[in-house]
Amino acid sequence: MVKRLTGTVLAAIGAALLVPVVTPVKATGVPALSHVFVIVMENHAYGEIIGSSSAPYINSLAAKGGLATSYTATTHPSLPNYLALTGASTFGITSDCTTCWVNATNVADKVESAGKSWKAYQESMPSACFVGDSGSYAQKHDPFIYYNDVRTNTSRCQSHVVPYTQLATDLASASTTPNYAFITPNMCNDMHDCAVSTGDSWLQQQVPTILNSAAFTTQPSLLAVIWDEDDSSAGNQVPAILVGSGVTAGLRSSRGYNHYSLLATMEVGLGLGTLTTNDAGAATMTDFFGASTPSPSPSPGWSTLGGVTTSDPTAASWASGHVDAFARGADHALWHRAWTGTSWGAWQSLGGGLTSSPSAVSGTSNRIDVFARGGDSALWHRWWDGTTWQAWESIGGALSDGPGVA
Repeated sequence: MVKRLTGTVLAAIGAALLVPVVTPVKATGVPALSHVFVIVMENHAYGEIIGSSSAPYINSLAAKGGLATSYTATTHPSLPNYLALTGASTFGITSDCTTCWVNATNVADKVESAGKSWKAYQESMPSACFVGDSGSYAQKHDPFIYYNDVRTNTSRCQSHVVPYTQLATDLASASTTPNYAFITPNMCNDMHDCAVSTGDSWLQQQVPTILNSAAFTTQPSLLAVIWDEDDSSAGNQVPAILVGSGVTAGLRSSRGYNHYSLLATMEVGLGLGTLTTNDAGAATMTDFFGASTPSPSPSPGWSTLGGVTTSDPTAASWASGHVDAFARGADHALWHRAWTGTSWGAWQSLGGGLTSSPSAVSGTSNRIDVFARGGDSALWHRWWDGTTWQAWESIGGALSDGPGVA
């Protein structure tokens, strides 16, 4: 027997879920993300950028998003920092060597294993998968060339490690925008060889293209602008700015984060596994996400279930006296709250990146199925088997609206 809740019961749940709020309540943990962008700048300490009159755009970006005020790079010089950001290790490398190839699993491997896409965009790179230095392109700032499983796989390398000019083409639609994008300006625009003001101007020209893209404006996305290392003057403290879905505007975090923390945060957001004990043991940057706000008073006669929803709710019952309510949250994840017969349990994030209202149904005892349209417009499905929630699975298709169940 199919068990769905409709009419008066669902309307009551909807009224409780959809109490108006002004700003989101505090989120717990890193939200599920559809897209992550990392821009790596060069060789400047925190105090040389934050508060500098030569970096007005960067400081405005920090005000728009969140800023880590105690973020440190991993080491010196550049290359091992880039490897730490993408491989969760320096692999014993202590120089900007050009043939010190790395035979290790990296974030690109994890992205592909999760069924997601990635690209490294390298400004002034003369051709895709180019090995060596050329003009203002420096190989030491292109970590993916160092990984053997990328560089020696010609088709993989040429389709993923590409000149920066490809980014504008890929941003034309959400479907062509990779889930993980690693962006390296050339040796002048990243502030390595040129002034802070030059890098600031470059970011002012380029970052809005990302923030205004179809992917960033319609799907949960995160941009990180960081510096690989300082100039050896300030204990390797560098700026780290996060902007995007769920990031609290104007937040300043004094927690001791580093490159492994950023990698771990992105791994959580994209639903990836960890690479080494470095990212596995790093603190994720959870305090950047969510903002506290007082709970509004519910309408007379109603009981609020709290939370912030961005879709119509759905509900189903898989056992006598048990009701499960679902809705899309402000982070585009599927959120769930259950009535156990005596009380409502806490809100639980089931992850995902929903672009429609969910639909729930229970066709048998001890099982409940939830469906929604994903960021790729396919139908996605997650289910409770009586013991645990199974992982999201794609059923495919190209939906123009939310799904229904019968």
